[in-house]
Amino acid sequence: MPKNKIIISSIIGAVSLALAFSASAKVGTTAIRMRLGTHLASTTSGMHMRIASTTRMTSQQKIANIQGRSDTEISNRVNALNQLLSRVESMKNISSSDEASLSSSIQTEIANLTSLKGSIDADTSTSTIKTDFQSITESYRVYALVLPQSSIIAAADRALDLINDFNALSTKLQGYIATAQSNGTNVSSASSAMADITAKIADAGTQANAAISLVSGLQPDQGATSTLKANTAALKSAQADIKTATTDITAARKDVTTIVNIIKGSLSLSTDNSTSSTTASTTTQ
Repeated sequence: MPKNKIIISSIIGAVSLALAFSASAKVGTTAIRMRLGTHLASTTSGMHMRIASTTRMTSQQKIANIQGRSDTEISNRVNALNQLLSRVESMKNISSSDEASLSSSIQTEIANLTSLKGSIDADTSTSTIKTDFQSITESYRVYALVLPQSSIIAAADRALDLINDFNALSTKLQGYIATAQSNGTNVSSASSAMADITAKIADAGTQANAAISLVSGLQPDQGATSTLKANTAALKSAQADIKTATTDITAARKDVTTIVNIIKGSLSLSTDNSTSSTTASTTTQ
């Protein structure tokens, strides 16, 4: 074969081989790309599925956590309200209408909280359960209103109980003072203390009744800012009234101690005089 033909044949063969290799390479690359694309798609899909699964688990866990916290918060409030209800039912010195109003308010709050607990336990959305959870403190104002309201009325009722005791005691003390005076005892300090008791007890009664009037008709604000401010102001004013009543009662107790000491001295003197008279009479006989 002529040399030129050999060279041309070799070149054609080399080109054909190169083209064949190039085609094979393209096919191989395409296959690799296809396999890689399939793998990436599969991996990405798996990642999305795992992320979605993780997100669902996280949301479910958040809901479960909020439900647990809600149950605790609501249970604490309901227990406190039931205790207050028992205290209200045992009060002696508030009007039947005030007692009925307060009892109704407490029972309504218990019913609302119980209903809210059912809603929260059934929630499946994080946004919904967060709103319900916030309403425990924002709408159902147990600690902000109902508990302090009832505590103030209970304190006022207790103060009025003590005032009744003081009124009964005052009658006896006045009799003892009169007896001491008839025995020749200087009772000016006792009389002043008795007058102070009368004034302090009267003022304590006024303050206690004022506290009851201020808070007995209050209702939860249900998120209304103006009502919240009015309730807060009324509670603060009523607490100040209870403090004044307590101070009055403490002062009255000190006055009682003063009177009792004077009466004791008078009784001792009376006993000594009686003993001396008996001794003198016996000696004379």
